[in-house]
Amino acid sequence: MGTGSSGARTLIRALPLAILDVVATFMAYIVGAWGLRVEYQVLATNGIYAYIALLAAINIATYAAFRLYTSLWEYASTNELVRVVAAVTVGALIGDVLAALIFGARFPWRVYPIAWAIIVVVVGASRFAIRVYSGAKGWRVFGVTEDSGLPRTLIIGAGETGALTVKRMLEGDRDMVGAPIGLVDDTPAKVGSHVHGVKVLGTCDDIPQLAKAWRIDQLVVATPSATKDQRDRIYDLCVQAGVRTLTLPLLRDMPHDMDSKIPLREVDISDLLAREEVELDLGQMGYVAGKRVLVTGGGGSIGSELVRQLLPARPAQIILFDIYENTTYELYHEIAKPAAEQGTDLKVFIGSITHLPAIGKVFQHYKPEVVFHAAAHKHVPLMERCAREAIENNVFGTLNVVRLAHQHQCTHFVQISTDKAVNPTNVMGATKRMDEMIVQYFAANSQTVFTAVRFGNVLGSHGSVIPLFRRQIPSCILKTRQVFHAEKPGVFALPANEMRAKKAVYPQVNSSQAGGLRMPRIAAVDCSAATPASGEFFAKRVFGAESALKAVA
Repeated sequence: MGTGSSGARTLIRALPLAILDVVATFMAYIVGAWGLRVEYQVLATNGIYAYIALLAAINIATYAAFRLYTSLWEYASTNELVRVVAAVTVGALIGDVLAALIFGARFPWRVYPIAWAIIVVVVGASRFAIRVYSGAKGWRVFGVTEDSGLPRTLIIGAGETGALTVKRMLEGDRDMVGAPIGLVDDTPAKVGSHVHGVKVLGTCDDIPQLAKAWRIDQLVVATPSATKDQRDRIYDLCVQAGVRTLTLPLLRDMPHDMDSKIPLREVDISDLLAREEVELDLGQMGYVAGKRVLVTGGGGSIGSELVRQLLPARPAQIILFDIYENTTYELYHEIAKPAAEQGTDLKVFIGSITHLPAIGKVFQHYKPEVVFHAAAHKHVPLMERCAREAIENNVFGTLNVVRLAHQHQCTHFVQISTDKAVNPTNVMGATKRMDEMIVQYFAANSQTVFTAVRFGNVLGSHGSVIPLFRRQIPSCILKTRQVFHAEKPGVFALPANEMRAKKAVYPQVNSSQAGGLRMPRIAAVDCSAATPASGEFFAKRVFGAESALKAVA
């Protein structure tokens, strides 16, 4: 029944267009003959209407083959325009040949180009009228009326992404909710111009003043290709405006086939990282290319991203080893197809690094050549309460993996460590420092290259502290007017997000000596010039303007 109703709806949509195409065919040839003053010759021909009817039928069949009746013309683009021209051209050629064979005659050759042009215009206009009407449903003559009920929006960036944002808002896109009042852009030539009828009101420096003057409810940052310095400046201006700030994903995070569907999102702390992303150089991953690679903790947030970054280097085999089957299962199905397409064998083994027979079976059966050891208990407060488990898993579990890597003569062993191993003040940090000492010992006594790479907090990893900070910062501001700070006065350290953190692993390993402890640079925000209300500054700059304003109100 569902298929039948779908077919009926398609027929209902297609029938008016088909009728219009038939009328267009008759009109095109008759008008063409009349325009060339051969109408008496043509219209006097016996069977002329049957002749044109055949041409119309051929056009209908051709247009159907080119999907001109089943396309969603509400979303038509230049690709559909090309398809219309191609369909009309093919239909005209086939119709001329078949009609000549059947009737033994044809129109004067001068009629055909005029008829072709008329049909292209009528067929194309009928389809794109649907597109224009669909887009106009959400439009207003002067942008947006006061009673629209949507958040009054100032869009930052009048480029391609800004234009797409305006267009989607005007069309009433549920993933792009807002009433576009205006745009700002740092290109002076754009100021005063219009994007889909919405005016570019000024430059980015005018954001605070424009937000107040136009009673803006939300700002939308539509500059996905902006540099780090440009993003920092824009976000600081948004903070000064004191209104909700939304953004679109960075250009590198935008799927190529999803540009028109990506929703707005809140500004995330990773957007504020004060450094550009590390570009992964596959040349620095030569030690994994064509090798069998074991990733312990492969289903975890850190291990899984390591695996994703391994794929482009084309290892011969990736072995996922983890005690938790759910995330490992999800990762396996995420990467199984791309791994198979490039010839990388993907294996999964569920077990604990503390269970020597389990991890030993992996080494014996798969014979990994490179090991990335990310399996560990990482949650500081919980490990304080469960010190025995922390030691058993982090220390003795690591010792199992290290010994096996040495015994099976792996080429590289990479320990994912933490900055908490530096002069440790908690159980988790102490266990990770012991891991590093184990790695250093074997590095001095093994042919395997043993290396540890230290990281600070990783955004998005399981147990990340950032959600906790978001909950705690309002009360922290109210009570102390202060925020957390790093070791150096006036500097607030920001953790790296998962992808950036793991991309930093491979260059560190490639450039390190056996037993080396590597520490990728940690991004930081210099607040030495901040105002005395430092709590307010960081709450706005790092944790979001809206929550900060609520906290200090």
